[in-house]
Amino acid sequence: MLYRLTLAQKLPDRPPIGMSVTYTFQNGIQQTWPVVSIDASRDTSVVFVACDISLLCPDAHVRVLNTYYQDGIPTSLTTPISGVQTGLANGRNPLRFKRSVYEGQ
Repeated sequence: MLYRLTLAQKLPDRPPIGMSVTYTFQNGIQQTWPVVSIDASRDTSVVFVACDISLLCPDAHVRVLNTYYQDGIPTSLTTPISGVQTGLANGRNPLRFKRSVYEGQ
């Protein structure tokens, strides 16, 4: 499924070699899933990703995007996610949004 992640801050101006999301739920359990970027994920605070599981988890207390870089400092970065939306691919527009489940806390 495709998702639009709104980040609390911009990503660095260099392409990541990998990404994952980590959710911390209200019961204290953490879960991490790999995601695949479907657009240029650099120098932006909005990232479009594909993931095999649903990222719409209303009971998640903390959401972060983990990005991994081949070189430079830092080699990994954890960025808070402020919003998650689902969508469908739409030509040159990466996503057309159907529903917003989470927008800030």
